Amino acid sequence: IGVILILAVVVVMIVRSCAASSYKTPIKKMFQAIEKQDGEKLLSLYPKEVIDDTVAGDGIPRSLLVADLEYRIVSSYPVDEADYDFSYEIVGVKDYSDVKELEEDTNSSYGCDLEMEDAKEVTVEITETEDGDVEQEEQDIIVIKTDGKWCLHPDETDF
Repeated sequence: IGVILILAVVVVMIVRSCAASSYKTPIKKMFQAIEKQDGEKLLSLYPKEVIDDTVAGDGIPRSLLVADLEYRIVSSYPVDEADYDFSYEIVGVKDYSDVKELEEDTNSSYGCDLEMEDAKEVTVEITETEDGDVEQEEQDIIVIKTDGKWCLHPDETDF
């Protein structure tokens, strides 16, 4: 439960701090943060409101959220290895069917009062190359617009 809570807080912080003008921006910045193994940058892509509520309400230090994100990045994307590379491409996007329901579920799960203006489900194709082997997979990422900014949805910690 503690790890899940930490992840939720991290995601929320990233989404809240996001100052993106397009739904594509938080995704681009997410992959930049992954490439640089920068947990602080990743955390900034979540809504600040969710991160603040997690830190204050749940007593989880921000530094622990950052460290957890960095651990997840390193575990999933070994970018420091000479024979490893990854890239991504947005291959699809659709409007989220029920933004109000997503907002209510998010606020209930994270104990916050986040107002969502819009939400999209973005399909990203990730290509990883390691030791000459190429693997591709598609991943759906939910982005939300809150306070005029596009951010990662708090549940988006599985990168």
